[in-house]
Amino acid sequence: MRACCWVGFALVIVGFARYGTGQTTTPHTQPHMWVETRAGMPFIATSMTMLKRSLADGTMVTASSEDVIARDSAGRWYSDEHPVVGKPESKDIPYRPNVHDPLEHRFLHFVPPDHKVVIYVGATEAADPKPPAGTTVQTKGATTVKVEALPEQTILGYRAWGQRTTVTVVRDGKTTVMLDEFWYSDELGMDLLRRHVDPVSGEEVTAIMDLKRVEPDAALFRIPEGWTQEGVKSR
Repeated sequence: MRACCWVGFALVIVGFARYGTGQTTTPHTQPHMWVETRAGMPFIATSMTMLKRSLADGTMVTASSEDVIARDSAGRWYSDEHPVVGKPESKDIPYRPNVHDPLEHRFLHFVPPDHKVVIYVGATEAADPKPPAGTTVQTKGATTVKVEALPEQTILGYRAWGQRTTVTVVRDGKTTVMLDEFWYSDELGMDLLRRHVDPVSGEEVTAIMDLKRVEPDAALFRIPEGWTQEGVKSR
C-alpha cells in the first residue's frame, strides 16, 4: 500500500480520536503530499494548505500553512510539516521537516525546537500508485470503505489522475462519513492536490502552488551540525 493511503487511514483514526474527546478548537493538522523517490527528476515546490472547520458554537474557523517540498537528483525528498494554525507568512509556527533517503534506506524526522533528529532505518519503498480500475466497496463490521476513480485534471500543466476514498462508519445509530481525495501526476511522480474531509476536523485542501524542476539546496537533506541524533531500528 502506498504511503499516502496509510496517511488517509491515519487521518481517519485521528478523526475518531478527536470526535471522542469533543475537541472544540482548531486542530493541528498538516499536509501529507506523497512524493516518489525517483532519481534524475529533481524539483522544488511550494504547497499551500487551507483548513475550514465549523466549531460547536457554529463559528467557522479558517487557517492556512505554506510548506516546501523538494526532491534531489538522487531521489531523496524533503517536506515541511507546518501545523495549520495561522497565516502562512507567520515565522513563529513550529514545523517538523522530514527527509526520506532511499540511498541510506532511512527516514529522518527533524524536531527543530529540540535540535534533534529521529532516524528511522530500514524504510522500504512503495510501488508507484496506479489509478483505480473501477469502484470497489469493502465492509468490515460497522465500517465501509469505498474507493473510486475521479476525473483527470491538469494541474500546473501536468496531467493528474484522481482517487477518492470514502469511509462510512455506522455506530450507535450515528453515521460518520470521512473522505480523502488525491490527484497524482505520473510524469512527476507526486501528488499535486489532496483533500480531506471529516465531521470533526472539517475540510483540508493541500495543493502544489509553484513547482520548479531544478536541483534543490543540498543542505535540505543533511543533518545540521550539532544536532542530536536518535536512532530507531525500523519504521
